[in-house]
Amino acid sequence: MPKLFDVVIQARITKTIRVEAKDVDEAYELAHESFSVLNDGFEERYEQETIELMEVGDSNTSVDHEEGCPAIDGFGCSCGEERKNDTQ
Repeated sequence: MPKLFDVVIQARITKTIRVEAKDVDEAYELAHESFSVLNDGFEERYEQETIELMEVGDSNTSVDHEEGCPAIDGFGCSCGEERKNDTQ
C-alpha cells in the first residue's frame, strides 16, 4: 500500500527582467512590480532544497488540520502525530 508523505521544498527563482526607466530607482520598482513566478517568457533559473520530509500515514489516512496548523502556511504539520499520541 502506498504511503503518504509531506515534503516541504524551498525554492529560489532567478530572473532577469528588462525594463525601460528614467533612473535606477524606477527600474528597481518596475522590475519588482512585473516579477512573477508564472511562466511569463523571461528566462528562469531554479534552485530547490528539500527542507523537510515526513511520513504522515498511508494513502487511506486523512488528517484534519487543527486551527493554526502551520501546514496551512506551507510548512510541516504534526496534527496526525499529536492525535496518534493522544490515543496511546
